[in-house]
Amino acid sequence: MGWLRSFGAPEQQRPGGLGFDAAGELWVAGDVFGAIDLGEGALAGEGSGLYLAKFASDGTTVHTQAMFPSDGAATLTLTSGLAVDSAGAAIVTGWLEGSYTIGGEALVAEELDVFVGKWDAAGLPVWGRRFGGVDWQVGHAVAVGKDDAIWIAGAALAPFMAGDIAVTGTASTGLVVLRLGADGTPEFGRWWGDAGDQEAQALAVCDDGSIALAGFFTGELKFGADVAPSAGDKDMFVARLDAQGEPQWIRGFGGASSDVASHVACGDAVVFAGVVTGAATIGTLALTPVDQADAVVGRIELDGTLTWAAGITGPESQRPGGLGLRGDGQVLVTLTSAGEATLGERTLIAVGDEDLVLARYVPPALTPVELGSLGDAGTQRAGPLALHEQALAIAGTITGTVAWPGLPAVSATGTQDLALLRVAAAP
Repeated sequence: MGWLRSFGAPEQQRPGGLGFDAAGELWVAGDVFGAIDLGEGALAGEGSGLYLAKFASDGTTVHTQAMFPSDGAATLTLTSGLAVDSAGAAIVTGWLEGSYTIGGEALVAEELDVFVGKWDAAGLPVWGRRFGGVDWQVGHAVAVGKDDAIWIAGAALAPFMAGDIAVTGTASTGLVVLRLGADGTPEFGRWWGDAGDQEAQALAVCDDGSIALAGFFTGELKFGADVAPSAGDKDMFVARLDAQGEPQWIRGFGGASSDVASHVACGDAVVFAGVVTGAATIGTLALTPVDQADAVVGRIELDGTLTWAAGITGPESQRPGGLGLRGDGQVLVTLTSAGEATLGERTLIAVGDEDLVLARYVPPALTPVELGSLGDAGTQRAGPLALHEQALAIAGTITGTVAWPGLPAVSATGTQDLALLRVAAAP
């Protein structure tokens, strides 16, 4: 069963996380300023809000809620990731400024702090946690293991405490990984980086319980026994931890310009997606962006061997918004694509300023076997991608009228509306 819905208000809405439960119901979380109606009436408040909603497999709204700061301020609070545990509970992370309440606990940031919240399958808040100190600490991604342990990846500008665990390092900005128990108790915290800046932008749990990471670093980055050398400004990295959080390997890719691995997924291998802004090499793939940013998607085996990398290129910007790895090895990536994009032997021309694009690859082929897009004369941007055995879902934003083959068109009513698409998984 497929559906396409849009949700708007006068201001902007942004999706920050998306995930299926075992039954195929879909959770989405994000940010709102002012108000948003997710199917059960307007959720409104003063300042910057966080929203959470759940949708049935037919698109019917099951649950909606929003949280706004206690003082009504316009804050820098942002949702960056969502995961679903074995009981269907939603775990959301990001960073917060100001004061919010989750699960009866007041979370008051010192500056910008990591937040993690858990809501049960009915949407009732279970607990909230805040981790931070001086300067800023941010959560960029969340994943849940088979034991329902919660893994968080992000960055910190200064050392901080996660419960009784000191997360410390000497870099200007450190790459940070945390693990919480299902009850929110911190169990593990680690900082990597001796100099320069490094951030974990994405995290995933592999089939064997190990952890995949992706992000960027400047300067040399030591990771256990491995060292990723710097090639320029920012370099992308992909790394793997064992199930206990110990480093296994790290791989760096890039060139003299700014290159970032923004997404990662894992199963029996690690797949990643990111952007390069100048000449860069990823294995045998050489990218030379004309003016803006080119996208790359690749596969690394669990032993650290890069086996596949495909470029998405064009004279204008191509940026990944979501990534997924199916059990049969197929790789799906959502893109915000402008102008004319080249994907292997296929060419896609954006209808408007930017289009939301879905590409499906069957490695080792460098050309996607499927391309689909949401686009009109306006601006459509790709957000998270979620996979289920029978379906896939995409979140993004739209400014005009868009349609997907076989589904009724939807139109934005505000400055920038949230759009959700659910379709059957392709064979």
